Amino acid sequence: MSLRLASILSLFFGLLCWGGLAALVYYQPPEALFVGAALLLLIAAVAATTAPLWGRIQQHLSADIQPEALPKIAARQGLWAGLFAAALVIFQIYGLLDWIIVLVLLVLFVMLETFLLQRRQLRKTRKPAGSSEPATAQAAKMQRTRRGRGKGKGKGKGKGKGK
Repeated sequence: MSLRLASILSLFFGLLCWGGLAALVYYQPPEALFVGAALLLLIAAVAATTAPLWGRIQQHLSADIQPEALPKIAARQGLWAGLFAAALVIFQIYGLLDWIIVLVLLVLFVMLETFLLQRRQLRKTRKPAGSSEPATAQAAKMQRTRRGRGKGKGKGKGKGKGK
């Protein structure tokens, strides 16, 4: 799916979520179930609304990212933004919101996303030369062959029972 189509669908879904959130807040009393539903709608609305922005930012800042991966990365970064907004709302509901908490949450989410992007880059660069399969598949294959070597060498239940 192209980034443009993903952005259009994401914005449409975001508008639906914002409408659902507005209807929920306007027509329902603030009970625990409705507050939870409002938080889920807030996460979805912020994620879907900001995902096209994150996709464009990634497209312009990272030239080494493949175009097929951009919608997934944008959706994940939008989800981080939605979780950040929901966490801020939860802290505000309990009266704990402070600028230190905002800063700590922001640093936490940025570090998590940076870790995931670096892990993706590391997986892509670890592919051995002359091999058609990724390094993770080769590592799994090597683990299976190592496990298979230890079988049948005299280790087992029967050893030492004859005395």
